[in-house]
Amino acid sequence: MSFINLSSLLENSIDAVYLLDERGKVLQVNRMACVMLGYNQDELLQLTIDDIDKNCLSQRFVAFWSDKTGGSSFLFESTHIHKNGTRIPVEVNGIFLCPGERSFFLAWPGTLPSEKKQIMKSENSWQKKKPSFEKFTIG
Repeated sequence: MSFINLSSLLENSIDAVYLLDERGKVLQVNRMACVMLGYNQDELLQLTIDDIDKNCLSQRFVAFWSDKTGGSSFLFESTHIHKNGTRIPVEVNGIFLCPGERSFFLAWPGTLPSEKKQIMKSENSWQKKKPSFEKFTIG
């Protein structure tokens, strides 16, 4: 699969997708991440895991991933925080990536069915610049 096809897959996912660095800084997000959390792409790229998930603060995030190897994946439940303070129950599917000297965490936080319906409604009114994975390269 080419990089462009992968970018399209991530961008058009019906779930939010976040790419975080090894410290929990947000490096890239897709359109649904913006819709789910109520931020535009530029705002989300200024955040860290501390701003998104109060159950997994950066110290805990770093400690959890410190002994993992590239390709390690996990599924866990948590709560993400919308820009307006609303708590969003999520099931996060994540994978730890080590393509070079740096490490990354790619996460798909899927919402529960009732929350997904609310998010899909707000997607229709989403008018910000469309974020894109196309310009982001790991490595």
